[in-house]
Amino acid sequence: KNNEDFKKIRTKTLIMTGEYDIGSTIEMSQQLNNIIKNSELKIIKDGKHLCGIECADEVNLAIKNFIDKND
Repeated sequence: KNNEDFKKIRTKTLIMTGEYDIGSTIEMSQQLNNIIKNSELKIIKDGKHLCGIECADEVNLAIKNFIDKND
């Protein structure tokens, strides 16, 4: 996708990546956060590319908090 496609996203969006993810870097996530209006960036401390598994509790809590805050 190009930036124009991402600019079309208007819904509240959680952008999340692991601190040490080399496949979806912090810089990439920060760029998305800057492009997508109503987005929130969450960096999972010590997380890598599989932080959904390796850091499942923190990832799940971040998703829960995002939903609770925006529900």
